[in-house]
Amino acid sequence: MNGKIVLLLENVLAHYITAEISIGALAVTALLQSVKISEAEGTSEYIGFTCNKLSTLSIEELINCRVGGKYINDCIAVNGELACLREMFHRLVRDIHYRKNLIADQLVINMHRWICDPNSLLFNPAIKNALTILMKKLCLLLVAEMQRLGAKVIYCSFRKIVFSTQRHSLPFAKSFVNSLLIEINQNQFLLLYN
Repeated sequence: MNGKIVLLLENVLAHYITAEISIGALAVTALLQSVKISEAEGTSEYIGFTCNKLSTLSIEELINCRVGGKYINDCIAVNGELACLREMFHRLVRDIHYRKNLIADQLVINMHRWICDPNSLLFNPAIKNALTILMKKLCLLLVAEMQRLGAKVIYCSFRKIVFSTQRHSLPFAKSFVNSLLIEINQNQFLLLYN
């Protein structure tokens, strides 16, 4: 799927005005909100993939266990690393907001690239897979919230969301998009760090 989530569930009539929202720092937001993402699914970090279950499995279970066609869920295996990354990026985001630290800003901006690039020293396929899963879940939660607020999502990727405003005139569409952005930014869970 290469990091793209495509949602084209309904035919959008051409006479409605469409809009596009750029998504910033989705990887960092997904990492920082991983506990809340688990809770939104009806689970918690203690029983979801953010919990380290490896210590409770026997050798036979580790050898024979298949999750989604792979040996032992990669997400379980990198629980400690995800917690370390979450704490590090929580501190970086705090530095950006309170101290306007430009180096912290550059670290946050480049985080996803460093984790996903096979030539990077931070690359770990299991961490990349876990982060991609979190990003997809956060995108789906964002799409669900937008649809709850009245938008019809046409396309969603890790970089942008294209949606129909369900409005015929430009002033009403602009007003709708502004109110949608205000509502999303007031939700701390869906707040995307730009």
